[in-house]
Amino acid sequence: MPQQGFCFLASFIVLSLCSAGRGRGGISARELYDRKVDWSEALQRSGISQGQAVAQAAFWLLFFHWLQPLAYFAALTAVWDEIDVIQHWLGGVVAAREAMYFVAAGIAAVVRPEYLLVSLSATIGNQGVKMGLYHLLVYVMAPEKAVGMTLAFGDRKWRLRIVKGILVLDIFALLAFLHALLVGVTPPALMLGYLFSIIGGVGTLCIFVTEADLRELKEDGWGVNAVMDTGQFTLHDLKEEGYTSGEMKVAGRSCDQAREAGYSCMEAREGDYSCKEAREAGYSLQELEESYDQSVIEATAYAT
Repeated sequence: MPQQGFCFLASFIVLSLCSAGRGRGGISARELYDRKVDWSEALQRSGISQGQAVAQAAFWLLFFHWLQPLAYFAALTAVWDEIDVIQHWLGGVVAAREAMYFVAAGIAAVVRPEYLLVSLSATIGNQGVKMGLYHLLVYVMAPEKAVGMTLAFGDRKWRLRIVKGILVLDIFALLAFLHALLVGVTPPALMLGYLFSIIGGVGTLCIFVTEADLRELKEDGWGVNAVMDTGQFTLHDLKEEGYTSGEMKVAGRSCDQAREAGYSCMEAREGDYSCKEAREAGYSLQELEESYDQSVIEATAYAT
């Protein structure tokens, strides 16, 4: 029985990776959560017919989203008489979590069916490898959170509230799992259900990265390039949040990019951009004279 459970888990993960958004087209997870696309655009960008999209969406809804809660309900019902009262309560809370997930997935399929056409390749392509993988882990490891964020209809604050609410319920799955180990009553099918919920909780850690605001990323030590790889911010946003021109320089950003981001000529000099780089970036002679020594300006052959 344990071997069958692990085989099921492996098959589930493989199915997850192979079913959603095959090909180069499609919509990304970020576009979905930010409500930048609808069903018709997802259909167009996926390059498939209406019938194919409906079939793919139905398959994904049934085997990726609904299979987990249905399997958990069946497992809990089958072993109800074998487990103790504490396990009844803990397992019941997890069942409530799964019921909410089941209903939410169905509602999302009606009001925002495009969530069933998210392309993992497009997500990585649009967000960069690093951030794309974070989104991938969320979509595969915590599908109930992906559904919840979809139903937030583009509101970031509500996305985080929903995720945190589900995370509280994930804790009950962990407690149920540990209690089962403690008392020695570990029905494999039920333990597998708890494991899926625990994996969903772990996947939440990735959400706190993909949904973090710029200030949080800066406080956590994210550099210019790492932040830009998220695809959520501009260089001007980084400047406003306190990233220096020196950090731009170290990250390989040109003086022209620094100027477009809003850094003054003086800030460019403080960031170790040369007078020549500043001149080529388009700073005026007056700005150069206010920021660099005259001898340095003359050395750049700036026309006066």
